Amino acid sequence: MKKIFLLLVLVLFMTGCSSGVTKPAKNINDFETIALNKGFIVPSENHDYDNAANITDFSKAILKSEENVQIEKKIEMIIYSDVETADAVQKSHIEQFDLLKSTGAQAKKEKGKNFYHHSMVSNNMYMISSRIDNTLIFGKIPVADKELVESLITELGY
Repeated sequence: MKKIFLLLVLVLFMTGCSSGVTKPAKNINDFETIALNKGFIVPSENHDYDNAANITDFSKAILKSEENVQIEKKIEMIIYSDVETADAVQKSHIEQFDLLKSTGAQAKKEKGKNFYHHSMVSNNMYMISSRIDNTLIFGKIPVADKELVESLITELGY
């Protein structure tokens, strides 16, 4: 019985505990509609990635801020021309999150056949990078706004 259990643990470890589950990717219109319904501001003019290679579409949703707040509280969605680019950018996000990781940080990871979700709470910040196929949603916002951002991510299915 112990051998079977150890074999099962080894198989799960070797496969990275990923599931064969897939999720449908959303488009920019879905992102903007849900963000607006949740009270985010979606700027009609957004030129952040106009000349970026490998990006086919993008948008951002901004949280309304109190005056004198230094951080722009935003969540972005970018659609890349291929999965490999989206995956590489997500890995870069996660490396940046790890640099900000403090004692007591809480991380959440979920992996499937065509998606990877990574979020972390550390240093009073909520950081998220969630990818489905070639689409990526990401942001770094104060932990006070975590529930609102999580509700956006959940409704989108990311």
